[in-house]
Amino acid sequence: PTCDCAIFPHSRDFFSNLLGGFNWDVSYQHSKAKVNGSSADVRTDRFAAATDAVLDASGNIVCRPTLSSDPDVRARYAECSPLNMFGLGGASNEALDYVTGYAQFEAVTEFDEIEGTLSGDLFDLPAGAISFAVGAGYRESTLDLTSNGDPRFPIDTTGLRNLAEGSLPFAVLNLSTANGSVEVKELFGEVVLPILDESSIAGMLELNGAARQTDYSTSGNVTTWKVGGMWEPVDGLRFRATRSRDIRAPNLYDQFNNGTELQSVFSDPLLDESYVVDRVVQGNKNLEPESSDSYTAGVVFEPNAVPGLMFSIDYYDISVEDAIQSPGINTIARVCEESNGASSFCDLVIRNPDDNRATRIIDSPINIAELQTSGVDIEVGYAKNIGPGVFSSRLFATYVDKFELQDTPFGTPTNFAGWTEGDLSSAGAVVPRVRANLLVNYSTDRWTLSAQERMVGRLKRGPINEWAEDDLPAVFYTDLTVAFRPVIGDDELEVFLTVNNLFDKNPPKVATGPSPGLHLSTITEVYDVVGRQVVGGVRFNF
Repeated sequence: PTCDCAIFPHSRDFFSNLLGGFNWDVSYQHSKAKVNGSSADVRTDRFAAATDAVLDASGNIVCRPTLSSDPDVRARYAECSPLNMFGLGGASNEALDYVTGYAQFEAVTEFDEIEGTLSGDLFDLPAGAISFAVGAGYRESTLDLTSNGDPRFPIDTTGLRNLAEGSLPFAVLNLSTANGSVEVKELFGEVVLPILDESSIAGMLELNGAARQTDYSTSGNVTTWKVGGMWEPVDGLRFRATRSRDIRAPNLYDQFNNGTELQSVFSDPLLDESYVVDRVVQGNKNLEPESSDSYTAGVVFEPNAVPGLMFSIDYYDISVEDAIQSPGINTIARVCEESNGASSFCDLVIRNPDDNRATRIIDSPINIAELQTSGVDIEVGYAKNIGPGVFSSRLFATYVDKFELQDTPFGTPTNFAGWTEGDLSSAGAVVPRVRANLLVNYSTDRWTLSAQERMVGRLKRGPINEWAEDDLPAVFYTDLTVAFRPVIGDDELEVFLTVNNLFDKNPPKVATGPSPGLHLSTITEVYDVVGRQVVGGVRFNF
């Protein structure tokens, strides 16, 4: 038997004709990712048992729980090895192995999406056809995070006399679980309007607009949009501008984290002293999407007198409202104190009624911060045929004029642009005022040689703390790539070698906090902390 399967390609033409000649597309996507992690830690119950060393009836040093009258306790700690914390010779390997465990987790995320679009030209204007695209989509994201140190389930302290009831499995990291899903429904549309063409005395003018209606199962409906335009008064000179309303939805962990408990140093404004408290980091199911207003305007210049040269400069101004941020335990306590106990933040600080010291502080992400940033992006490119190949170069540079964060409605905005302190999870971000990237490339049919120079601009110390230290100088990194494309029959093959941070530039040494020894010696989110990296490989098509 045979089948004339040509009917299937014709089906797309049938639907296109049915829809008036417009283009259509339907897609479905499924993905699943699994991440496993493990970190060596101290088992609190075993540590308590091993350090409670006593003499048995025969004069042997044993763990006291092994002598318990409760058979369940004796069985639970039967393998306990006494831990010598101070004696000659130190702790035995057996005792160290016994008290050491592994805080482990497994995170499984799944994503399903189906989307359909319809696009084409509506009708002609004097300058050209009005083009459009409309569509609808549905997606679902799911997170299932399991852990052997879930803070919601304290360990059984029966038979242990030096471990408080409610203690957690591990001394340092007790990672929360997280379980939840979000469904998203969307309708969207976009249109391009050619107002004037190149033959107009005023030059070419084009306007565009787009809108999207999004319904989140956790936070409801939001509307985003943009309007923009491009004007080319003369050949090779273009002006462009965009105004948009955008959002960023909270991620699944922000919303469904069941709670991780960590020990943190706390500066108590009520008692005017510092001590260690339990910081509980947990999700917030009431989070709403962040919203922002963005303005961009720029010019692109491609002079006919210098073929291959391109220059562009763009100004941006972005204001983010209701930004998602965990305030931090010190901010929570400060806001509570400044409000004389009237703030809802006070409910997050749990104090011991006997001495009024804080024992636990809940630190959850909330829609509380505001961010304003502005700056200039510059791009310069040039390409030219030289000898048997093509030489090309491209420079990207950015200048950040302002990166101003207000971490609470009661705080004062702080501009972190060009300073060394701050991170987005607590109070700001490390944002160099100047960054640049220069790429130079020469390529023939068989060879390609590329060099890249990355620059991180100078950073000043501060602005939160005052430092009697010099500014950090600008840092440069050099990357080099060589590729060869041999002729092997009809196959396309490329052999390449890349060296990142060619000269093995070390990051500047800088204390990142006011407590020496408790912080990293450089700023990992800005500088290269890996050093020279060599990557080689083969690329081919088959």
